Amino acid sequence: MQANAGETGGTVFGNYPAGNLQIFYGNTYMGMWLDNASTYVDAPLPFISSTPVMITGIRNNNTTFFYQNGVLLKTGSSTATIGSTSNFRIGENTVNGEEYTGTVHLVQVYNRALSTIEILQNFNATRGRFNI
Repeated sequence: MQANAGETGGTVFGNYPAGNLQIFYGNTYMGMWLDNASTYVDAPLPFISSTPVMITGIRNNNTTFFYQNGVLLKTGSSTATIGSTSNFRIGENTVNGEEYTGTVHLVQVYNRALSTIEILQNFNATRGRFNI
C-alpha cells in the first residue's frame, strides 16, 4: 500500500461490518481490527509515506500479528472468527464507507497463518516491483 498526500485514513482491506476483519489506516495509526480486538501501531508511524510498504496481518490461534516490510511491529489477541468470507473489499468497508484513497498494489489472502519465514519470502519476492 502507499499513502497519498492528504490521506486521512480508511479501510485498506477487510469485510467489516459484514464480517469481523479490517486492515485500517488512520492519520495517527494503522493496524488490524478483528471484532473489537485490535492490533494497531500508533505514532511514530513508519508507514505514512508516499513510498510503498508491504503490510501483513495474521492471526495464529488467538494471537494477532501486524508486520510492515517483513518486520513485526505489533502483536495482540483475538478469539473472533473472520466471519463472512464472501464480502471482502479493497479500499472500503462492505457498506461503502471509510474509503482508502491511497494505492493498494497487491493483495494476497491465505486460509492459514503464514510463518515469519513465509512473510519475509513474500516481501523479498515482491519488493523489487515496488522499489522497496
